[in-house]
Amino acid sequence: MYVESEIITQTDTVFALPTTAVHKSGGEYYVLVLQEQSEERYVFSKHKVRVGLENEGFYEILDSKVEGSILTLGGYTIGIDE
Repeated sequence: MYVESEIITQTDTVFALPTTAVHKSGGEYYVLVLQEQSEERYVFSKHKVRVGLENEGFYEILDSKVEGSILTLGGYTIGIDE
């Protein structure tokens, strides 16, 4: 018999995004930010971010807050390499 536990010694409020919203390419981390939307298509631009801790499906984002609508799901089907 065993018990698995987690002891929380400190809490903090940080800007974080789901791991599904953060993409790694060439050793760098990026998020996709909506630039333009029409009836036929969505146009995203990639923004480089620095990530900190990962916890329970979220990455801490160390950069200043990213402005705009961020693609959080399905980005793995979009190639972000140029």
